[in-house]
Amino acid sequence: MLEYLFGGLTTIGIVAQILSLVGNILFTGSSFFKNKKLILILQSINHVLSSIAEIIQKLYSGVVQEATSLTRNIILMFVKEEKKILKLIIIIVITTLAVVIGVIVNILGSGNKWQGYLPISATIIYTIFLILAFTIKVGPLQSEMLLKLGLFLSSICWAVYGVADEGKLYAITVFNGITIISCFISFMRISKIHYRIRKHELTYTEANEIEIQKENEKREKIKEKYRKRKAKKMNINKQDNQEIIKKIE
Repeated sequence: MLEYLFGGLTTIGIVAQILSLVGNILFTGSSFFKNKKLILILQSINHVLSSIAEIIQKLYSGVVQEATSLTRNIILMFVKEEKKILKLIIIIVITTLAVVIGVIVNILGSGNKWQGYLPISATIIYTIFLILAFTIKVGPLQSEMLLKLGLFLSSICWAVYGVADEGKLYAITVFNGITIISCFISFMRISKIHYRIRKHELTYTEANEIEIQKENEKREKIKEKYRKRKAKKMNINKQDNQEIIKKIE
């Protein structure tokens, strides 16, 4: 098992692992920011670093899809927000080209391996759900659910791809695994909001505000417990210091 995972790892292979790790950290870290442009920049840096790592590891099918994501991010950055239809058309065209090129690269460059179709499948799945989320007339809750479901399914493809081929990139598997878990948490949150909307006849905004308030209350309780524990520890240390001073005196 260990031989399968780490066997034949060279110096250049370690460089690829580091590049992939840094890229995936930036990609995951981007979710903590609110500025859309900054998010896209961080994700774009990830796609560049991941592409280099995948070239080193001869994961050519993944390189094509990373390039597709990078192109998509550039379009989202520079095409105006109100031109949604134009964005979707460009994304569909680029994705179609990426799928065709990806299949050709996998057949000619990677020996037509089944693993090579995983990044292609991830791109197709996520693009379909992205289009559905922005074109079908549904509420914000259903739109979020579609995006998360697309991300969940595409992350499974990438997580398997990270360790399925000979040129493994473990960061891809680890961080997509984290994404899968975060999607599960989002599904639970969405289902809670949906339950409140149906039971109490609330709007999405009202139900979402209640959920946010409950999450904030949980965080405050955790912080309060930490503060009490810290204060208790400080009191114990203070008492110990007083006893030491008395003994010295």
